[in-house]
Amino acid sequence: ASVSRGQGMVIASQGANMIQLRSRRPLLFSESKLDLIAYVPSIGPDLNRLLHTISGLDFLVPPARPDAQVDGLRSMNFGWLGRRVKETWESRDLAGWQAIRREFRATDVITLPDWRLQLPEVARSDEFVLYRIPE
Repeated sequence: ASVSRGQGMVIASQGANMIQLRSRRPLLFSESKLDLIAYVPSIGPDLNRLLHTISGLDFLVPPARPDAQVDGLRSMNFGWLGRRVKETWESRDLAGWQAIRREFRATDVITLPDWRLQLPEVARSDEFVLYRIPE
């Protein structure tokens, strides 16, 4: 409910695929939408820039896949890739999030409950945590 009362774009982590429908808020980024490049190839450069800025990943330089036996997120859709994004988001400091806010007008970030971002926490449930990106 808290996410639907906010304004601005939302950045959603893995597992928050239905948050746009549930909140009626625009999503700046959701890993579940990366397949759009197959339908609209012309968005490739912009989508890659967004992917790199938000998640530290690059379509043109895919990360090496770690050994599947040590991957703690295999149950999630993005598995080993999700762990990489989680590490990037958790290590980003407040100034880094504020730069994303200024560039893309994103005001909130929603993650799975075991993610710990360096942002003020607005709400928490068993499913998600909502963080606010301060101005």
